[in-house]
Amino acid sequence: MKKKLIILFAIVLIFATGCRQAPQDEVPPPAPETPQAEENVDRELTEELVAEDEVINGQVYEQDDVVIGTMIIEEGVSQEDIDRIANKYADQLKEKYPNKRVNVQAVQGGQNVANIMLE
Repeated sequence: MKKKLIILFAIVLIFATGCRQAPQDEVPPPAPETPQAEENVDRELTEELVAEDEVINGQVYEQDDVVIGTMIIEEGVSQEDIDRIANKYADQLKEKYPNKRVNVQAVQGGQNVANIMLE
């Protein structure tokens, strides 16, 4: 009886794994256009942002009715300095884009350390 169960289990296992067909020459769909598409980037403010000593990288771009500023902050920068920089760019974006909502986000060590929304 035990031998029959093992044989039955082996047959089921063979059919379960052997009957699956791998996709043949499957072409992935084209990637959707990213919100940071080249024409939506504010190059001037992006360059100014990444020139900040505390900022490792970042970007300012438009997406629909929102202007977004993202920045990666160096380790060791105080929360006070992070808030100062984030608020500085939120104010600049709102001044430059008065009819759009503004969202400025800062990340440090993989954690979101600032998220400012201005209507």
